[in-house]
Amino acid sequence: MSWKTVVAKIAPFLGAALPLPPPLGSMAASAVAKLLGVEPDEKGQFSDEAMEMAFAKNSDKLLELKKVEADFKLKMRELDIKSVQELQALEVQDRSSARAREIAVRDHTPAIGFYTTSIGFFGILITLAFHAAPPESRDLLNVMLGALGLAWGNQVKYYYGGANGDDKVNAMLHNSTPTEGSK
Repeated sequence: MSWKTVVAKIAPFLGAALPLPPPLGSMAASAVAKLLGVEPDEKGQFSDEAMEMAFAKNSDKLLELKKVEADFKLKMRELDIKSVQELQALEVQDRSSARAREIAVRDHTPAIGFYTTSIGFFGILITLAFHAAPPESRDLLNVMLGALGLAWGNQVKYYYGGANGDDKVNAMLHNSTPTEGSK
């Protein structure tokens, strides 16, 4: 389970802000990082790996996430944001404005990036399925595959919409009874 999922389960308001673009997403990540004692990298960002390791080492700090969330809510109220739904609406507005810009300008750059990322991701995936990676470059290929997979997933979310209801769908599937033909 990713650190962002953990934050979203314990502190939903804070978790809803994490995927947002700066400054709101950065403010949320900074608040969690400060609690865990994680320093930003040279670009001022917090790597998922550093945050995962900090969560593993500081599981006792999870209880303090509620206080961090309360402080974050106060900052958001100053910006006139009062609910998780408002934060999620901001994420949707951001994606919608990017799509509207793409339509208005008739910019093909995002589509070219999507196709290039898809070819790269599935090209490496297929190659690794049929050919063993040389041991000296296995780690590099795994990192590249992970980065391309993340980029590809974000691009799919941009073009086809997000999956905000994933938890509800998973719960419904878990609680459902299989039909006779599916056993």
